[in-house]
Amino acid sequence: PDLELVDDGGELMKRLSALVSSGLGQEEISQRLWHSYGSTLAVLVMDTCGFTRRTHRDGIAPFLILLDRLRAAALPIMQDNGCISFRTEADNIYACFGDVVPALDAARAVTRAIARAGGGGDDALRLSTGIGFGPVLLCPDRGAFGEEMNLASKLGEDIAGPGEILLTEAAFERLPDDYRAGFRGDGRTICGMDISFYAQRNRAVR
Repeated sequence: PDLELVDDGGELMKRLSALVSSGLGQEEISQRLWHSYGSTLAVLVMDTCGFTRRTHRDGIAPFLILLDRLRAAALPIMQDNGCISFRTEADNIYACFGDVVPALDAARAVTRAIARAGGGGDDALRLSTGIGFGPVLLCPDRGAFGEEMNLASKLGEDIAGPGEILLTEAAFERLPDDYRAGFRGDGRTICGMDISFYAQRNRAVR
């Protein structure tokens, strides 16, 4: 049978497609998108640890149940810390905040809550987190797009270990002095890119 193209790109991508079809140049399209969707925000990406190992051992259904519990536990904490955008996809959580401090507070609180609820041992559900700060295109139904979102995703999904919270340089610079305690500077090369970041392991996670 013929394949049907399903448009799941959300409002921003539909707007982009319309602008491209109108024949506008790239610079004009960019200006219009930033005018309509641009914001300077803190972006948070949380990833679960052990997804492949646990699904291989137990199957997908038990892990999906855990993910459902994670989302139910995380959403009210995010809301209490002023989250303005919350989205889940597979075993990831994506959220946006007005600034880095509430994003970091939310990350710490969710990490602690999940660690307490999940118990100890190899089967405990653990989270890795990346946080960025900067200009992004915020689409109401598809989350944020931009360099700091890309960096936060790299940190949360590819670099951070269980219970670890990593901040981009821009995010760390937004923190007041009393929030900087316990962070250490670090760096990694991924896909040919040198990424500098600041790392903190949540004290409630062992």
